Amino acid sequence: MAEREKLVQVEIYGQRYTLKGSEDSAYVESLAAHVDRRMREIAGSSSTVDSLKVAVLAAVNIADEYFRLKLAGESVGDRIHEMASQIEGLLDDVIEQAAK
Repeated sequence: MAEREKLVQVEIYGQRYTLKGSEDSAYVESLAAHVDRRMREIAGSSSTVDSLKVAVLAAVNIADEYFRLKLAGESVGDRIHEMASQIEGLLDDVIEQAAK
């Protein structure tokens, strides 16, 4: 059964938005707060006052965060998979030795 979509009112960089989704309202609000925070950080450290440019720069920064975390997670996942294979091999050896 599909989850019912909810409407959540948020404010990002001084603008009100109504976001629609199936996620918990608090989660959506935390996402909006993160975007707002990043936009304000960029606006504070940049000479641009164009909100569209600030939004694009924030989007690029957030995408960078995402891709770095994704790559880190993939390498951790690869390492866990490798270790699990090694453990599996060791367990096979132990079982084989116990059967002798």
